[in-house]
Amino acid sequence: MHSESGGPARGPGAAGARSSEEAMLRSRTRIRRAGIAAFLLSFVCAWVASAADPIPQPQPDAKPLPKPAQDEFTYEGKTAAAWIEELKAGNAEKASHALKKLGKDAVPPLLALLKNDPKQSETVLKILSEMKREREAVKAFIELGKHENWEVRRMAVKALSEFVATDVMAEQALKEALKDRDKAVVEAAEDGLKALAARADRRRAAIDRIERALAEDRLEEAERTAIEVMKENPADEGMRNTVEVIRARRQDREKRVEVEKQKFEAAKEEVLRRDERASLLGMLVKNAARCLERNELERAEELILKALAMDPKHEPALTLSGKIKAAKAGMGADPKLKLDKEKKDEF
Repeated sequence: MHSESGGPARGPGAAGARSSEEAMLRSRTRIRRAGIAAFLLSFVCAWVASAADPIPQPQPDAKPLPKPAQDEFTYEGKTAAAWIEELKAGNAEKASHALKKLGKDAVPPLLALLKNDPKQSETVLKILSEMKREREAVKAFIELGKHENWEVRRMAVKALSEFVATDVMAEQALKEALKDRDKAVVEAAEDGLKALAARADRRRAAIDRIERALAEDRLEEAERTAIEVMKENPADEGMRNTVEVIRARRQDREKRVEVEKQKFEAAKEEVLRRDERASLLGMLVKNAARCLERNELERAEELILKALAMDPKHEPALTLSGKIKAAKAGMGADPKLKLDKEKKDEF
């Protein structure tokens, strides 16, 4: 079938196919453009993010760091346990010195050593007995007083005897040791308590000396005696109070002495001032009398007025004043006022 122009006839089927192909081409073009746009957009976003934070920072750990463990007390870098090993190895002198320096921290390992190795009991007790300022040592000796070995108990009681004067617990432990089944331990306790009784006797004698010294106001001697007692037993509270009372009395006495000294100095100055005043008064009266003899009445009156200003009741000045007034009134100088030229001192 041909068209009117003579060409081949184009039906509706051919036109539909062509428009379908064109639609497909347009769709593919849109898809490619959308892909390119998406790629470019993702690239730009990545570039912007990298410019804002080029180097990612690590996140801090939220958990707190653990605290370091506290070191044990050491001597020359070694703990008490390490020095115990030195002691067992035969380095007794240095280890003993170190353990004494470590003080109460060395008591538990020393007791453990004594329990595990009874042969070290003498060394351990010697170390502990030299810890005289460590109350833990007293407790250790009391515990050792219950040891199954009688020799250990005896040495513990002997060591406690050194503390009995200053520690009530040590005294009680010695009294308990009197009941020990071993005679040597009992004897050691008796010796320790005898020392305590002797100390008590010395204290009573010292109190008598202190009372006598106080009664005679020998405060320095009383204080020295009380201090001697306290050296033997620093925990003696009664003697400590006695020392404080004596010192307070000494301070009061020193204050009284100072007050008396000030009074004496003031009185001495007063006497000196009085003597100087009397001497000056004598000179004024003497010179006034001379002026009267020379008929220098104005000068005589001036001098006698100065004397009376110093002491209005001075009798010689009052007498001479009357004579000067009489002379000024025209009665003439009284010949009796003339002084003996041979006896008077020159001014």
